[in-house]
Amino acid sequence: MIEWVRVYWPGKVTSLTVTPRGDIVAAGVAERDVLIRDNYGSYRATLSGGFVARLDRSGDVKWFRVVHTGSRLEITDVKAADDWEIISCGWMEQRGLSGHAGVVFKFDGDGNLIWARKFYEGISDTFSALAVTQDGGTVVVGETRSFGAGVSDALVLRLEGDGNFVWWGTYGGKLWDGAESVVIDGSGRIVVAGYTYSFSKDASNAWLLWLDEDGDVIMEKTYGTESLEKAVGIALTRGGDPVVVGKTYDPMKSRYDAWALRLNREGEPRWGLRFPGKEVKDISVSPDGDLVLGMGDFTLVGLSSGGKPQWEGRLRLKRWSELEAVLANGNVLAGGKLSWEKGLIASISPEGKPPGAVGWDPGMGESQCTVFEAYSNGRACFKAVPNGRLTEMKLKSWEFEPDVFGSLRELVRSRSG
Repeated sequence: MIEWVRVYWPGKVTSLTVTPRGDIVAAGVAERDVLIRDNYGSYRATLSGGFVARLDRSGDVKWFRVVHTGSRLEITDVKAADDWEIISCGWMEQRGLSGHAGVVFKFDGDGNLIWARKFYEGISDTFSALAVTQDGGTVVVGETRSFGAGVSDALVLRLEGDGNFVWWGTYGGKLWDGAESVVIDGSGRIVVAGYTYSFSKDASNAWLLWLDEDGDVIMEKTYGTESLEKAVGIALTRGGDPVVVGKTYDPMKSRYDAWALRLNREGEPRWGLRFPGKEVKDISVSPDGDLVLGMGDFTLVGLSSGGKPQWEGRLRLKRWSELEAVLANGNVLAGGKLSWEKGLIASISPEGKPPGAVGWDPGMGESQCTVFEAYSNGRACFKAVPNGRLTEMKLKSWEFEPDVFGSLRELVRSRSG
């Protein structure tokens, strides 16, 4: 049953979290088409930025902040460190340059920007997800083409609460590898989920890394079939087991299948389920320990922690919509975009018949990735070049000061002349 649906500013919602007091925090992209007037005349353009917003439990906006850098910026993940600190990450296009830079922002509970950090070396570096450590620091994961051993590598950063580096490292092989999601388990291990071409036999496999607090690899495993697999999300059960969700693309059938895989602490599968014809985008664990999967077509699926399908429901709107984020917090919150135009959040009470699902038992393999690490100020790392030499690379400026506005209207006024 639908409790409420709210359509907000132009753009999309990419991530949802909740503060200890129960407020909703949403993040994503906000944008607006405007008429620009300058010395060269008048022309239409799209002004955009990454946004973070704090909402009450009914979806009413308490505050809204849009971060503008002069180029496209997308916030991909957000977490509440405590009731008065909110951390977000994402990527921005490099203005006048090719490639992307990874970005991290910290706000206080009233929406004031505390600090901003940018990670860029000249090719492409993006952040997809983050996790908050027990001491108030942050672990950020993503993908880099600027550093590492291959075409692209998984990128992992450990930051202190004030935004300074503790360490950062790249993990991968000779081909394409990347990180999509991260959690920190009860033992303090950093569990990174993503994909690998370097360590798969045929097409890409889902790839998991277990790292210690210093970024050293404890173990790494691949999961896959003969099709293309990619892990897109990871969460922890109340017992501490990781549950990974991802998608399989079958080129023969020209479709995606969603899957969920619960592992034990040694990375061995406990159970696996596949959902034919669905594309999973996110996973969340409810306060009572059940799992909620969010599919791209706004289908929500409830599972017990033991892998038993419980319910399935779909938010059906008159216009096309796409889900990007899900949050199980009593009711289920689903966020995304409506008809390519507006950010959307819906609050839904779980109900419906169990979904159609089949067992999924992927092949499991070992991998041994190449790791390049830098510590302290993170100013150096190494890039493997085609002739086999290792070339020292210097990280460019880390701190930066983006423009922050309290509304899209303020952003438009500042740029439209």
